[in-house]
Amino acid sequence: YQRGLVKVTGTQAENFVPNGPAFNNTFGLYAAGREVIALSGGYNERYEAYNLETGFAVHQNGQWENYNAQQFPGSGQFPAVQDLVGAVRNPVNQKLYFASYGSGLIEWEGVSKFKIYDGSNSPLLSALPNSKGYARVPGVAADVAGNIWVTNRSYPENGSGLHLLRPDGTWQSFGLAGFAESNNLEKIIIDANGYKWMTVARIGTGSRGLVVFDEQQNQYRHLTTSSQMGNLPGSSVYALALDKDGLVWAGTDKGIAVFDEPEQIFANPNVAAVIPIINGRPLLENQIVTAIAVDGANQKWVGTETGVWLFSPDGDAVIAHFTSQNSPLLADKIMAIAVNNSTGEVFISTAAGLNSYRGTATETAGKPECALVYPNPVRPGYTGLVGISGLPNNAQVKITDITGTLVFQTQATGGTVAWDLKDLKGKRVKTGVYLAFSANQDGSQACISKIAVVE
Repeated sequence: YQRGLVKVTGTQAENFVPNGPAFNNTFGLYAAGREVIALSGGYNERYEAYNLETGFAVHQNGQWENYNAQQFPGSGQFPAVQDLVGAVRNPVNQKLYFASYGSGLIEWEGVSKFKIYDGSNSPLLSALPNSKGYARVPGVAADVAGNIWVTNRSYPENGSGLHLLRPDGTWQSFGLAGFAESNNLEKIIIDANGYKWMTVARIGTGSRGLVVFDEQQNQYRHLTTSSQMGNLPGSSVYALALDKDGLVWAGTDKGIAVFDEPEQIFANPNVAAVIPIINGRPLLENQIVTAIAVDGANQKWVGTETGVWLFSPDGDAVIAHFTSQNSPLLADKIMAIAVNNSTGEVFISTAAGLNSYRGTATETAGKPECALVYPNPVRPGYTGLVGISGLPNNAQVKITDITGTLVFQTQATGGTVAWDLKDLKGKRVKTGVYLAFSANQDGSQACISKIAVVE
């Protein structure tokens, strides 16, 4: 644990620690609702564990709170687990579940309220013979029914690498019959059809790529670089993401692939991912894509070893490219990305530490009450942007003066609009009250907000 700056007065020492995670090696990030969780464990490219017991940190309402054995040293307050690499919140009971690369699955309800699942009390398999407690769980996901799905890298060849924990505490294991790499699965996401998409670990001489599993029909499909069996640009898959339209995005060692009909993955004899094209070339051709996150406007934040890229929803246009040379990004090698879709803030884990970027794309959950304007009123001397959030997703927005004269119009990125206080001619508006009208495409969701400008 880093103690930050220490002020010594006589024999008294006082610590000053900036608000943030108590570690700088964020391996994974998870975002849900208004919270973002940073995970401090990990493993290297050879899948060797870092053996870190530094816990996790939660960002909410602009503040970080750390959870680790040093922060909570009391007996039974914090679990003795290592290498937390993934997290998911159960949508049914709101419990947090952590994937540990060495300690299994951790069910977390708070300090002193947790349970550890490993080979001693669950079907999870060990990565070491005769050591049931050493369970490597690199991936975790939750379905809409509150079932927790985990991948499990273990030593038995053809061992069950996918397990299900139900809300009632019972387990079920799934062996992918005939697939030699079933004990070598890594990351997992669940699409709108309930299909489980899993990456195959990028190690060894066996088949890599993706595996899609449907437990209802007990069938799986192995997707590779074959043009009729996946069409992945590269065999090593680093990242998976599900976008707002239900499409599956995969980041490989040679660029990006998009599965635009995941519901047909078992019905079609030939499956070929779409490769987005920019300026006549495949998107991020021959680049290692380490992370993909989707913001409230369905834009894609993509991590590589050459910085962070922001692409349009379809991946056919570059919106931004951030590197350590043109931005405060701490390093160009990206480990993970997560977006707080309530605020638009983008969290980026690099090889040298954690950054955040104040994005403008948010997501409005449910029916919007009406837009929130900030700052409001706009006082003399203010030179920043006026943010309007809580809008219907991707709404049409028009701002007029009190007489009804159109001053500004645009489309929201997700549930947010940023206005630079300039009119259609590029001139800063004068003192007065302005009205922001917003509505979705069919007009079923609409609201009017007032903006006061004082010069």
